[in-house]
Amino acid sequence: MKSAVQTIPLKSPPTSTLVMCAALAIIPIGDFVIMMRIAPQMVGLHVFLNGGILALIVFIIVSIRKTRFEISEKGLRIRGDMFGQFFSWVDLDVANAKRISFDAEPGLKPKWRTCGVGLPGYGSGWFRLHNKSKALIFLSNKNEAIYLPTRKDFSLLLSSADDTALLNALKEHGELSK
Repeated sequence: MKSAVQTIPLKSPPTSTLVMCAALAIIPIGDFVIMMRIAPQMVGLHVFLNGGILALIVFIIVSIRKTRFEISEKGLRIRGDMFGQFFSWVDLDVANAKRISFDAEPGLKPKWRTCGVGLPGYGSGWFRLHNKSKALIFLSNKNEAIYLPTRKDFSLLLSSADDTALLNALKEHGELSK
């Protein structure tokens, strides 16, 4: 018998995030057009470099729209983003998971991106927080998030379409796994 998986999507980021991605896409397109006039003999290099940059931008846009949190009897799986991964209930400290406001707890606010995506209104990947701890974040809300400590040397910061449902599912499944 297959267990039920509860899936909660990432909260949609503000429109400005997607506008920023579209604006960033103009740079490699413009570079390609300009460089084709200056150095047409290097067309292969321009296609390779600018095509790679455009592919990365498209991948980020798709990731933003496809990221979701799957809660099951096995643990929490984050899908749809290049930084997504699986966390078993043993790795998660769900008893201390909580909804936070970055205004009330500024130490938990992301400060430095160490390996990830940082756009206005969206961040994913590895960050250092203001309190100098490490966090794997999937945030599309810069005001509040679900804070989920792990039993490793980092925490998770998550923005979902329904933070209450995500927090309740984490706590319910985490308690059942004990």
